[in-house]
Amino acid sequence: MTYLVIDLQVSKASMLQSIDFIAPAPVFAAVMAMHALDMELGKRGQGLGVRGVGLVHRHCTPWIEYLEKKGGWLDPSLVHRRGACPFDSGQKKNPSGVPLQPDALTDLEWTLLLDCTADLDVAFARDIERQLLRMRLAGGNILSAKVCVPKDWSDALSALGAGFWIDDASDLLRDQPDPLMALLQATRSGAWIVPANLGYALLESPQERRPGARDAKPHAFAEHMIGLLRYTSMRTARDREGGLLPDHLWRFGWDGDQFLVSNQAGLALNPSPSTPL
Repeated sequence: MTYLVIDLQVSKASMLQSIDFIAPAPVFAAVMAMHALDMELGKRGQGLGVRGVGLVHRHCTPWIEYLEKKGGWLDPSLVHRRGACPFDSGQKKNPSGVPLQPDALTDLEWTLLLDCTADLDVAFARDIERQLLRMRLAGGNILSAKVCVPKDWSDALSALGAGFWIDDASDLLRDQPDPLMALLQATRSGAWIVPANLGYALLESPQERRPGARDAKPHAFAEHMIGLLRYTSMRTARDREGGLLPDHLWRFGWDGDQFLVSNQAGLALNPSPSTPL
């Protein structure tokens, strides 16, 4: 068993959680990026065996420009990327002069804590850093990656430093008659509770040989599963009842026909969908 602590700096990560929500919290992307890292290293014969991922938010800087309005006021506006054509016009043969794309970007500084089954050494940490610099996180460029290999769980928590531990707070939506109103009320009642995309629910069975599918993999249409995140200062998280344990790490899997990431200890996630469509 090995623990890894990874300090990441990411440029232009997406804040789009869905068409309705933005938040600098790419939790789903971060957990699945560590799975992709594990698979890529496994192709070289040295997988990590990632069993869980801890997430610590340290800093974010949304990409905002300030445009001058009448009267000398500056109006903050999200910086948009430009494409060849407008997003929703369908004018593929007639590009527009101002083809703005729906987007919301941020620079991030996060620290990730990985619980791995493989026995890793400090020399291999340099290989992990090099691989991370070839990857993306939430569409953003990973500018720097610093990996350390603590001796045990206590040292791993100490290596996390300051920041905000991220928990799945979606239990606040459970058994609510109106989940959307409950979500909005939860974000208004707590400054450190934000909505985020935590997975996808299948709308159909995966289809083989669907045109345009990435890498010719089976493809299915799906919808976002919006949940809630709770940010807790590292000092408070360490001092709370029970402290921080490996059981509090994020993992991924299926709950029926929903593919989710969560760190709720009571949620059982399966390696494959269990509900036929």
